[in-house]
Amino acid sequence: YTEILEKEKAEGNVGEAKSPDMKEVLNGKLNLIPTESLSPADVRELKEILEATAGDYIFLPDISETFDAPLRDDLPKIAPGGTRLSEIVDMPNSQASMGLGIVSKNLALAYLEESHGVPGHSVPIPIGLSNTDSFFTELVNVIGCPIPEKYQKERGRLLDAMVDVHKYLYGVKAAVYGDPDTVFSLTTFMLELGMNPMLVATGSKSRDFGTKIKQIFEEIRPELEPVVLDGIDFDSLNDAVSECSPEILIGNSNGRYIAKARDIPLVRVGLPIHDRVGAQRILTVGYRGALELLDRITNTILEATDTFTAPVQVEPTAYAGQGAEKEFMEGAQ
Repeated sequence: YTEILEKEKAEGNVGEAKSPDMKEVLNGKLNLIPTESLSPADVRELKEILEATAGDYIFLPDISETFDAPLRDDLPKIAPGGTRLSEIVDMPNSQASMGLGIVSKNLALAYLEESHGVPGHSVPIPIGLSNTDSFFTELVNVIGCPIPEKYQKERGRLLDAMVDVHKYLYGVKAAVYGDPDTVFSLTTFMLELGMNPMLVATGSKSRDFGTKIKQIFEEIRPELEPVVLDGIDFDSLNDAVSECSPEILIGNSNGRYIAKARDIPLVRVGLPIHDRVGAQRILTVGYRGALELLDRITNTILEATDTFTAPVQVEPTAYAGQGAEKEFMEGAQ
């Protein structure tokens, strides 16, 4: 706490910092704490939703500006922004906390509830229709705020797109991999789209991963029997992909070698994404993020299955002229 206080003094915010072992008057704020890394674009989207609903909030960690800082003349060594230390100290005074992720244990959420009595509420990372619905529903229950018309329209656009592309996605066999909670939310979305996520895998060793994945299959597509793996490396993932023969891979860029070797299209989702630009601007959360992800998945499948008619070969003008000249000379003889 002393280090936090000294930092706040240097920044002129000493009045904002409170002792962590003293329960102050409730600040009326909502804490939002993801269990896994989100892109800066995802964080910006969630912050925009909170500003339109909860009003006052504390987002930990806030990488919306620090990991995607704009270029400026007086570029500092450390980008401004992020979650202030005074906000972190003030989190025990919030009226509630929301954790994004239900597979991995949210230790910050548990600490605030057990040590400071801040009620904690966990929802899946809001990727896809039902997970985003759950996020907004929990916001309404915790904060008592109405859902703005803007997001109701976004939800309608997502539903319209899901209907439009159903003919392309239904039954498509997929393999999804990555961090546990990201994979859980992606799998839920694929099931909503009518896809068949036949291989669901994570490199993390998790007691709850398999249970949560099988539970969501039973709720949406009980007839499917996926291969669910946790605690595996990419060699094991490669073997599993070989056995399952999916039509598409969905996960981070570390799976690109498998995709290339087996000629399977890869939709890059999650972190890291090292082999393409713009990972910090990829949006997957919320209704808008789901719509963008839906377009990327569908267009990847369409590109992989496209068959083109061979173009008509037109003889270049120069050669055509030479042929006519030759024909004229032969006729003259």
